[in-house]
Amino acid sequence: MGTTPIYDWPYPEMGDPPAGPTQMQDLAVAVETDVSRLDSGYRYLETVVYATVGTPSFAKASYPLARAALVECQGSGGAGGGTATTPAGQTSAGSGGSGGDWAAAWVLMSALATSVTVTVPAGGAGVSGGTGGNGASASFGAVCVAPGGVGGVSLGAASSMGAANGAVPSATTPTGDWYVKGGGGGPALRGGATTALSGPGGSARMGGGGRGLGVTTGNNNVAPGSAYGGGGGGAVAGPSTSALAGSAGAQGIVLVHLYA
Repeated sequence: MGTTPIYDWPYPEMGDPPAGPTQMQDLAVAVETDVSRLDSGYRYLETVVYATVGTPSFAKASYPLARAALVECQGSGGAGGGTATTPAGQTSAGSGGSGGDWAAAWVLMSALATSVTVTVPAGGAGVSGGTGGNGASASFGAVCVAPGGVGGVSLGAASSMGAANGAVPSATTPTGDWYVKGGGGGPALRGGATTALSGPGGSARMGGGGRGLGVTTGNNNVAPGSAYGGGGGGAVAGPSTSALAGSAGAQGIVLVHLYA
């Protein structure tokens, strides 16, 4: 019997004694052995992307070839802290919001319900003159849950120097086989009667935080977190300005990578 050069499958050669059924059986067994190895691993099929804020459903029947899924969830970022109304000779600044957590989970399709609720959260919203809004959790049913970031605080108006800590990451542990906590926000600094610096937003695994800002006159709050999950930067204000909200955190996202 000869064998093929790559897979070593047997075949009859000239001069071999006739043994058709046995030779066919040997070939079939060799082919089946190699084909069975395909069942011991997984082959990537496609990625289903949920990037629009809302609560869509994942319908298992829509993906009949899939045997398993790697799910990624990115929580949304917290907003930066706002600034107070500043009289003449006073400044104010907000600290940065923290980034949202990231989580991932491997799940067999046979373990999923017919329909799974997916949650794609909006980022935390800024609050004029106050603490920024928190981000929210991104989730794929109960299989994968990634909490959102925390809002930064407002450092009130004054003519004296002062500082406020940036937001810490969420205290909630993500749900999944792997996770990465979001980064903390940066601190705010009031430099006295004429100068202030806002805190940058914390980064997330899938998005950067908004930048920190500085002023000696006027005010500014254009430093949102970047998609997906970045924390918003704080607002900053020089003397004689109206109250501002901190920059918004970035929204979350859910990715479902399917495997056959």
